[in-house]
Amino acid sequence: MRLAGCCLLLASALHAQTGTYVLKAARLFDGKSDRLVEPGIVVVAEGKIQSVGGAAPANATVIDLGDSTLLPGFIDAHTHLTMDFDPDYNGARLKGFSRTTAESAIRSTANARKTLLAGFTTVRDVGSEDFLDIGLRNAINAGIVPGPRMLVAVHALGATGGHCDEGAGLKFGLLNHETGPEDGVINSPDQARYAVRFNIKYGADIIKTCATGGVLSKDTIARLRCRVVAGAANNQLAEPEDADRLAERGILYAPDYVVNAGGIIHLASLELLGEDLPARDERLHAIGDTLRDVFRVADERGISTAAAADAIVEQRLGAGRGAA
Repeated sequence: MRLAGCCLLLASALHAQTGTYVLKAARLFDGKSDRLVEPGIVVVAEGKIQSVGGAAPANATVIDLGDSTLLPGFIDAHTHLTMDFDPDYNGARLKGFSRTTAESAIRSTANARKTLLAGFTTVRDVGSEDFLDIGLRNAINAGIVPGPRMLVAVHALGATGGHCDEGAGLKFGLLNHETGPEDGVINSPDQARYAVRFNIKYGADIIKTCATGGVLSKDTIARLRCRVVAGAANNQLAEPEDADRLAERGILYAPDYVVNAGGIIHLASLELLGEDLPARDERLHAIGDTLRDVFRVADERGISTAAAADAIVEQRLGAGRGAA
């Protein structure tokens, strides 16, 4: 079975076209049902999806994708589209100092286009610099460059020397100033409030915080002085054994992909499923129930909370396959 792409992605390609178009494929998955619809029909008029499923209207231009499956647009809740991936971390940092803001902005448009063509029609971009994410979001919204719908954070917020401090690891004075709230570096409640207000003032849709060094490892776990680790992003375990190390220290670990599910649920509920706010809220409130299930399974089986979360995922996926 061949995946032709995403119906929202294909519809966006017709955004500048006038008239009515029909995207036709052998199958369609609409995200609301657990079954495929055959054939797959998506009607697009004036750049917007008018209907999914049903019959093709007369006099419409049909784009036949053959033996393919249409899908809704994907959502990535953790991106940095204004940054380039480079396995050479130190080399990439040097390139960042060498490039002008204009070049970085142009490069970010290429990342946005690649992301859209990969099928992602919405992203939550959680940290940038020089307001590149604001400019990229605005250019996409204005139809100047192709890209996904972006929710942006301006600067991620963290402590001096922490995961989100761009000056960390550099000699003093290299950046011509000590990083502070206007760079997303905070060390008190008042600085945190100011940094949040600063980001919102200059266009942030979301607020991103960095509570740890970006990953929980053997070394960082040994230095933790807390009873609970329940941050949203950047609390991934460096290796599976780290979940046991947390438990051995008596630290309750709420797996990152469970507590970070709110953003994905919010977008999927409103954008893909077309639900109202009460229905979305019901799904969001269920995150707490899922966490309680994770803690209960871990306690009953004598396993880490990370292993318990994975077991619950496998159980639910298995139930979903059985229902299909």
